[in-house]
Amino acid sequence: MPTSPDKPAPQSKPGPIEIDVRWIMRELLDEGRVSREDYNVISTTPREKGELNWHPLQVVAKYGLSDQKMPGKVLDQAFLINWLAQRAGLPLYHIDPLKVRVDQVTTLMSYAFAERHGILGVELSRDSVTVACDQPYRRDWEDHLRATLRDRQLKVVLADPADLRRYRIEFYNLSRSIAGAR
Repeated sequence: MPTSPDKPAPQSKPGPIEIDVRWIMRELLDEGRVSREDYNVISTTPREKGELNWHPLQVVAKYGLSDQKMPGKVLDQAFLINWLAQRAGLPLYHIDPLKVRVDQVTTLMSYAFAERHGILGVELSRDSVTVACDQPYRRDWEDHLRATLRDRQLKVVLADPADLRRYRIEFYNLSRSIAGAR
């Protein structure tokens, strides 16, 4: 079914788009979850200095918008990350730092690669590698990583962007500290 030029087709498969505030607000507007006024205001409001490194989901969540489809519900961070996981068809992954084998997952890719692509290795087994991302439609990193995995299957999951950023820094710093102590 053709779509009008001002209404993009829903993205169900990975593609080269990077999610931004305007994309999130457009999708929420199309679903009837936000008003046109909310869309216009939030899509055009510049970020404050402290928010420049925030993921677009965090920016939208900070406004605490009411869900127009479900009165009484708020479009908070938890709702938005679940919403995005469903739209992208990816499992939502909660990073438990006590269960992650930091020494193993940090060998999968360099910190620079992980940072550039907004990803983090979170599980490693004999048969598979699980990588968490915060941009489910920008997956140009997969082919490069697959080439290094040998026969292991690559599993991609969506993680909370704030957790992903925090643990990426913590895991790679810990890995460097351990390597320096040897």
